Amino acid sequence: PPTKCIKCTTPTDYINLDETCSKICKTGKANIATMTCEECTIDGCGTCETIGKGEQCTKCDTKYIAADKHSCVDKCTSGKPVDTPIKKCDKCATENCDVCDKDDKCTKCNTKFNLVADTLKCVNKCSEGYMTDETTNKCIKCTVEGCATCEKVDECTACMAEYKLEGGKCNGTNAVFAIMAIVVMAILF
Repeated sequence: PPTKCIKCTTPTDYINLDETCSKICKTGKANIATMTCEECTIDGCGTCETIGKGEQCTKCDTKYIAADKHSCVDKCTSGKPVDTPIKKCDKCATENCDVCDKDDKCTKCNTKFNLVADTLKCVNKCSEGYMTDETTNKCIKCTVEGCATCEKVDECTACMAEYKLEGGKCNGTNAVFAIMAIVVMAILF
């Protein structure tokens, strides 16, 4: 029968799963007590480490290390995909962003935050001139000029101060008449 390595010649080396010796485990996780490398329990994880009571993946065989480091995933459902030096789901640079692309463009915000469609920033409340799309949690710009709030992008429910709401549209008559009145008053008096 083939011989099995039970101790490395260098006492600080680990016995790898392939029975070779090295300073760090090529695959699996290091067991300091036995100076051996053990299989990772995370499916698809090539190298891992024990942190506290849990195991965290440090390199998946072919997939991405999930943001929580407890699984290997085909696609990042949280964070952004990074391919080098190790495939992993990294934290997004945009504040309160949960999912972003490789270029750090936010595609989904954390819970209780809305994604502003034209700036890709995460806000807890959509600003004036935007509507909240409850199904996608996105702030979408109202297309009606002078619109302060809308329930549909092309149907206004409230206008900005200088506009008047008429049938879902905002007419700038308030401002025009106010300016005309000031001009007429100035001429007459």
